[in-house]
Amino acid sequence: MEAVFDEIFCVIAEKQPNDLRLDMALFQAIKDEFGLTSSRKSLDFLLTSCANAKDLQNSLLIWSEYQASSLRFNVLTFLRMYQALLASGYPKYTKSSLIKISMDDSHVRCIIKACQEPYVQSSSMTKTKKLKLKNKT
Repeated sequence: MEAVFDEIFCVIAEKQPNDLRLDMALFQAIKDEFGLTSSRKSLDFLLTSCANAKDLQNSLLIWSEYQASSLRFNVLTFLRMYQALLASGYPKYTKSSLIKISMDDSHVRCIIKACQEPYVQSSSMTKTKKLKLKNKT
C-alpha cells in the first residue's frame, strides 16, 4: 500500500501547475483514515510539490511530518526545503536552512546554485523594476 501512495505522490509532484488542496487532502486522509505514517518518498514528493506551488505553509507542514514520522533529515531533504523556501519568497529562512547543508560536495553546491537562479534573479528583477518606477515618479 505504501508503494501505491508513493507512486500517487510522485505523479502529483510531476504535474504543473500545482494546486495543493487535493494533494494535502489525500495526504491527510492517508494519515487519518488509514492510520499510516508517510514514507520518506511520499514526503519528498509532497515537499517538491510545495516548492513547485510556492506554498510555504504546506512546506512547513510537510517538514514537520518528517519529524513526526521519525525520519532523519538528509541532504536531499534539506535541499528540497531550501528550494521550497526560495520559491515561497522567504529569504530570511533560506539563509538559516543553508547552514544545515554541507557544502563539501560540489554537486550539492551546483544544486543550490540551480535552485537560486530562478528565484534570486526574479526577486532582484522585481527590486530593479520597483526602483525604476520610483525614479519615474
